[in-house]
Amino acid sequence: MALILDGKKVAQKIKNELKNEIKKYTSKGLRNPSLAVILVGNDPASEVYVRNKRKACEEVGINSIYIHLKEEIPEEELLKYIERLNNDNDVDGILVQLPLPKHINTQHVITAIDPHKDVDGFHPENIGKLATGMKDCIVPCTPLGIWIMLKEYEIQTYKKDVVMVGASNIVGKPMSLLFLRNEEATITVCHRNTKDLAHHTQQADILI
Repeated sequence: MALILDGKKVAQKIKNELKNEIKKYTSKGLRNPSLAVILVGNDPASEVYVRNKRKACEEVGINSIYIHLKEEIPEEELLKYIERLNNDNDVDGILVQLPLPKHINTQHVITAIDPHKDVDGFHPENIGKLATGMKDCIVPCTPLGIWIMLKEYEIQTYKKDVVMVGASNIVGKPMSLLFLRNEEATITVCHRNTKDLAHHTQQADILI
């Protein structure tokens, strides 16, 4: 019998825990954590994502710095904004909302972010550390969220067959690396060219 996990329930628990941690932190006279979010252009879906992220920050006590740039901004100007945020000691995290306009090289932008402030975990340094089994890296949000959900629901992954449907840089690839880093399960990654997808999904102990 299939068990579908409720991510909203786990997310709320994490928010509550984080809110309490930040209260303890600020009660010692320290400042609230700060997240800078950059949105380029007016993509409706991106605006919703950014609004939700800012709302989540507000709920837990994280200062949200919102930088909304015109779609026509040259790549060089965007990189200057990122450099200023990298050098700002009052900014703890930087998030550039994707996708970016076509004239901007996404990889240039990702690699320009300080790896220690790369809250998305997309910087090559963070991905490289994840791929080589190192623990001192920032893991991309969605794979980490899935991993936390499995642990919260006490889903045993040891020696299980996990099937990951999708091989994106945002979810599929880092999710598979997370399983490999912990050496608990056998992971199969399916993608658009996978033959007989149904066969693979039916063999899964855990389907993502």
